Amino acid sequence: MFKFIFKADDFWRWFRRTRRTIENPSPYLKEIGLHMVASIKRNFEVGGRPKRWKPLSKETIKRRRKGSSKPLVDTGRLKNSINFKITGRSVEIGPSGDIVYAAIHQFGGRAGRGHSAQIPARPYLVFQKEDINYIKEVMDEALRRAGR
Repeated sequence: MFKFIFKADDFWRWFRRTRRTIENPSPYLKEIGLHMVASIKRNFEVGGRPKRWKPLSKETIKRRRKGSSKPLVDTGRLKNSINFKITGRSVEIGPSGDIVYAAIHQFGGRAGRGHSAQIPARPYLVFQKEDINYIKEVMDEALRRAGR
């Protein structure tokens, strides 16, 4: 005779392991944070993804310290400030420190003396489709490991 026996103890062991993973997601959030910092820095290296950033004006290129024509990478300060911080059950990703021009480059707007310059939006804090897929894979793996 064939019987199916369900033991609640097995279920509760699985449940406790899964719960611990959910309650302490720090290792997975760290993995996501490291991935996203690298992805965002890649946006700077290629001049925007998936859509390329608007090129710099000739006047802006002349005024730059290093004479580069690549948007957002004159000194590298903004790119190098991209970091992540785990706070509880979330991970914050973005520029660290006091970079007052970070938002104007992300969203665009008026800046300079008397707000006379129009800065186009050059979104650098962008999650790519492959980033979303990676995050899903990390979380799926976390739950698979917890369920073992």
